[in-house]
Amino acid sequence: MRDSMVFKWLHRLTTLVLLIVVMGFLLLNRTADYKADDLFHTSRQVTPDLWLYATRNDSGNATVPVVYRYYLLPEITGSEGEIVKALHSSMPFLEGTGDITAISAENNRVKVVYSGRVYSLDQSAYYTANGKDMAMHLAYEIQ
Repeated sequence: MRDSMVFKWLHRLTTLVLLIVVMGFLLLNRTADYKADDLFHTSRQVTPDLWLYATRNDSGNATVPVVYRYYLLPEITGSEGEIVKALHSSMPFLEGTGDITAISAENNRVKVVYSGRVYSLDQSAYYTANGKDMAMHLAYEIQ
């Protein structure tokens, strides 16, 4: 009888310790918003209704390059901090270490000339303008 009681308490204690270890691991390794350290870099008007926005993230150390994120959206008004906050709810169409050297738009197609290393890019950019969902098809020239 006493052995059964000792076994139950050891089982409970082991389960509790494992639960604490797993919770600690999850808390220490939770992924923060990967765009949390982004700073406003630049904005440029592409068409009367479309703007190019770029953020810069240089929060890494010497071995991590500066990452630029590019967005196509309608004009965002406010301070640089407010613009970056609004961009956090959008997905960038291009991420990399380079710069967009030229951009032009015609109908629903945007041509992007980019120079640098690419981490990710999309073939389309989606946004809402005047309550209407818009899609821009992207064509790239990467140098």
